[in-house]
Amino acid sequence: MLTIIQIVAILQGLFLGVTLFQRRREYKKLIFWLFMGCIISVMLFAIGDDDYNLMVSDANWFLFHETLIATFFFLFIRFSNSDGKGFAPIDVIFLLPYLFHVIFQSLLTLGSPKIS
Repeated sequence: MLTIIQIVAILQGLFLGVTLFQRRREYKKLIFWLFMGCIISVMLFAIGDDDYNLMVSDANWFLFHETLIATFFFLFIRFSNSDGKGFAPIDVIFLLPYLFHVIFQSLLTLGSPKIS
C-alpha cells in the first residue's frame, strides 16, 4: 500500500512540476526555482527513502534527505515574504546542515567495510 502512495505522490509531483514550469513566467524567478527545488526534493525523497525505497531494497541513498526538503521550503517561504531580489552571501548558511549531512554520510559510507 505504501508503494502505491509513493507512486501517486511522484506522479502528482510530476504533474505539479510540469504545470508550474509551463507558467513559470508568472512567478519571480528565484521563488519559482526554490519551489521547484522543494517539489523535486520531495519526489526524490519518495523514490529514494532509505526505509521504503522504490528502486532498491536496503539502499542508503543519503542524498535524498528531509533536510534538503526543509531547506528549500524554508528558503521559499523566506524569499516569498521578503522584498529581496536574490541570494545574499549569508543565505548560503541555510544550506550548511544539508551539506554537513551529505559529507558526514559520505565519510561513513567510505569508512564502512564492504560485505560481499
